[in-house]
Amino acid sequence: MALNKKIVIEDFFLEEDVIAYLLENSHMVQDASKIITDNCFVDLLFKASFNAMVELSIDNKIFNRYDVFRLLKSKNLSIGVDPSHLLSLLPKGKVELPKVCGELKELEVKRIANDLSISIQQSLANGDDITKLSSVVELGLAEIQNGPLSTEIYSLDNVYESVMDKMEATAGVLKFSGVDTGSRKLNYVLGGWQPGVTIIAARPGMGKTIAGLEHAKSASKTGVKVLFLSLEMPKESLVYRYISSEFEDYKYSDLKANRISKEDVTKIRNSNARVLKQLPISFYDSDNRDVNYLNLLLIKECRKNGIGLIVIDYLQLIRDNQIKDQSDFAQVSSVSNKIQKLTRKLGIPIVALSQLSRSVESRANKHPMLSDLRSSGNIEQDAIVVILLYRDDYYKYVEAKESNQPVAQMDNKLLYIVAKNRDGEVGDVNRIVDVKTNRIADEESELFGFKEPQVAFKDSAINKIQPNFDDITIRPF
Repeated sequence: MALNKKIVIEDFFLEEDVIAYLLENSHMVQDASKIITDNCFVDLLFKASFNAMVELSIDNKIFNRYDVFRLLKSKNLSIGVDPSHLLSLLPKGKVELPKVCGELKELEVKRIANDLSISIQQSLANGDDITKLSSVVELGLAEIQNGPLSTEIYSLDNVYESVMDKMEATAGVLKFSGVDTGSRKLNYVLGGWQPGVTIIAARPGMGKTIAGLEHAKSASKTGVKVLFLSLEMPKESLVYRYISSEFEDYKYSDLKANRISKEDVTKIRNSNARVLKQLPISFYDSDNRDVNYLNLLLIKECRKNGIGLIVIDYLQLIRDNQIKDQSDFAQVSSVSNKIQKLTRKLGIPIVALSQLSRSVESRANKHPMLSDLRSSGNIEQDAIVVILLYRDDYYKYVEAKESNQPVAQMDNKLLYIVAKNRDGEVGDVNRIVDVKTNRIADEESELFGFKEPQVAFKDSAINKIQPNFDDITIRPF
């Protein structure tokens, strides 16, 4: 395969104009450095000169061309250029700094795009697999997205007006600011799922997947488009769970094991479960678990289909093929960090399910703590919210089985321990779960007095219900 030749994408005179202007207006160097870096310059003298001016502007703020010349001479540059050229360099006309800096940045982005094109063709020529090819593309796109229109500096007045506009638009209209969790109690504590990474962590058997599916379904019932990354079980198993949650006459295990008749299937088709076909939920079901590939996939899906919530089941199953360290600590740390950066880019909530360490099982009090997050403390650091799940019924069942005794009375309680809440209070939220049918509700009467579900794409039916917050325990910061 013939590879593209590297295209020369540069403008010497534009680079010269920017350097000449900054030599005459040293007070503007810091403003310029918010838009461009030394990588925007191809000419070696101009690249070194810009770095020198940035260094001088930090120390002295105001300087002249002779200061730049002396600094470059002191560095004994071995780049084959003469710094004395700067002493006679003058602007050739009126220079609009933001405009010319933007043009320089655009040229840099075009060079990156050209290099990316060559790298992609080289990867194809080498017969690289899709994971490595995706990594090449992801790295190139990450650089391109820091293009001339990007900004990282915002004035207080602009942010203030943006916040006020948002409050005015939602005041008296929405009960909470984020994506509906499906729980009035959780919405009260969290304000709904907020943009950022929320971790729902638990030991096996506590109900992580049940919770993830329930929250995805609840959000979709309010019209939010949801993407569910199923990394542990096939999409068909998830749909079995959903059917059971909407038609409580059949346990999930009966549906999965085909312990039903054709008459049962007819009943299911005509039951509340038919509402599932209307819900805007999509499933990712593939063997590729590389975080770099998944990031590209999620960006594409979110921009193409307007995804408003992502649920990942579960975090420790994702790997980062771009780092050499294969230890659990390094892998989970890198994956957690990249997902946190992804949610900032997308501006939507990501709810990631996570395993807890076995240390929980060795304690007399098996209520989980933040320190039980398995493999990496960076999960806690990257998340805006950490919820730990605890179900006492699970341990009642295990103890009865081990002692060959009857199972004690089950209370069906599922405790949501909000252990971290960056923008609010922490505390415990008691909910009710039926693990046989994969259903969760705030109150026992809601769970076992099952009613026809309401699909409200414009106005959530959940918002119309007056909440009872007696089962919420708020702890001070």
